Formats: sequence, structure tokens, C-alpha cells
Amino acid sequence: MEKKIELQIEGMSCGHCVHAVNRLLTGEGVISSQVVLESQTATVVFDDEKTDSERIMEMVNHSGMYHAKGLNQ
Repeated sequence: MEKKIELQIEGMSCGHCVHAVNRLLTGEGVISSQVVLESQTATVVFDDEKTDSERIMEMVNHSGMYHAKGLNQ
């Protein structure tokens, strides 16, 4: 089933960061992602039969450059 999560992303400072976070948010089960530099947020739509919100946050946090936490959990 399709679900949506809103994330606060810490560590972004430029357009390159937005592109990097969008790349990190590509993985099995992720349908789409929208990263916004101004609000330091990301909206991720995913298939909850293939992944979950914890795994999605780990996709970002594993980079060591950015930190993601859920806004609507």
C-alpha cells in the first residue's frame, strides 16, 4: 500500500545537497521524493510492502552528511 512520510533533513545548504538527498532517497519501495531546501524537508511516497519509514530515514542518515527525522510520526 502506498504511504507518505514527511522528513526534516538537517545538513542541506545548497542545490547540490537537494540533488544528493534525492539520490539517497532512491531505493526499493520508494515511489517518489520531493526535497525542499528552503524548508529543509523531504516528502517521500513509498510502498509499505517493500520498505518502511525507518529504512527510508536510514537511506539518508547512512550517508553521514545529512540527518533525517520524521515529522509526522
